Amino acid sequence: MQAVWDQILNILSQIITPDWGSLIALLPLAILGLVVLYILWLGWSFTRVGPRRRGRTRLTPAPPPGVHPPVPSFAPFFGAIATFLVLFALVAGGMAIPLAAIGMALALLYWGREAMREHDHLLGRDTALVVVREEPPPGVHAPVPSFQPILASIALAIIFFGLVFGPALLLVGIVTLAISLLGWLRDARHEYRLVEEADRRGHQPPPPAPAFPMGTLALFVILVGAAVVIQSGVLPPKTSTTAAAGSPAPGAAAGPGSGSGGSAPSNAPAPKGDVSIVAEATQFTTPDVAGPAGKPFTIAFQNKDQATMHNVDIKDASGKDVFKGEIVTGPISTVYNVPALAAGAYPFTCSVHPTMTGTLTIK
Repeated sequence: MQAVWDQILNILSQIITPDWGSLIALLPLAILGLVVLYILWLGWSFTRVGPRRRGRTRLTPAPPPGVHPPVPSFAPFFGAIATFLVLFALVAGGMAIPLAAIGMALALLYWGREAMREHDHLLGRDTALVVVREEPPPGVHAPVPSFQPILASIALAIIFFGLVFGPALLLVGIVTLAISLLGWLRDARHEYRLVEEADRRGHQPPPPAPAFPMGTLALFVILVGAAVVIQSGVLPPKTSTTAAAGSPAPGAAAGPGSGSGGSAPSNAPAPKGDVSIVAEATQFTTPDVAGPAGKPFTIAFQNKDQATMHNVDIKDASGKDVFKGEIVTGPISTVYNVPALAAGAYPFTCSVHPTMTGTLTIK
């Protein structure tokens, strides 16, 4: 009796806890068997199909009334080829990039033309015999479109650029914002008077749409151009006296500052320091530098980017600032006095451009 019970348990164990390795090895054969059974079922079903109800001549299907099926188009194929060319150009570089961009533009234009033709076909070409002018109900004044929100947005963009590139552009942004807001206030007063007139006299036709603000945009362009010229240092011209006053005296010691030991124009010799870091083309050209451990040291920092602000911000492994140099506008050279740091690797970045990174190894 015990032997029978043991045999039953062995059979149940193979069902409850099977050998999964062996079962997985049999999966391809099981799938093949299912496919063969499905093919046999299709053949058996085909033998049971009744006779055909039409001749052998192929009939062209007709869409229901009022339904327009679009014709086949090569536009998706052209778009796929253009996408391949763009991806290939990103790897090849050089002239392949503009050529791929031109190919993508042509493919999209071709696709857009076909889409417009389909849209025109759906709408038809029937025109109204009488042109009906839509106007608001009596007593309602509909305001006309205004360019002032667009001008205010452009002024805010100039302000944000000024926060990054310098005070001259920031001042121009404030002036352009004041101009746009004054124009907006003028338009709002005009609209308010029209609403009051509509309340007194009933329905009033809307005034004509405003003209494109070419004069205001031209003034914005002139102001931005002047700010760029001033910020780049072209104007006012530097005289010999100014240049001499801006140059450090030979042998002069670096004065104290907020993380900076002194600065010099880019045409002067690069200052000496225990560590040299150079910023150019919005990146650190010296991403891996080394400094002494356990004692204060100096960093000779060169900002070679014209009218661009950079600095050196050293962090520990947790991301906390252990030294943050003064932000300077290039081209300029300066010396940072860094306190003593323990041995290890310290990442450093630019506070203005976080994508500029490097590593300072203290040893």
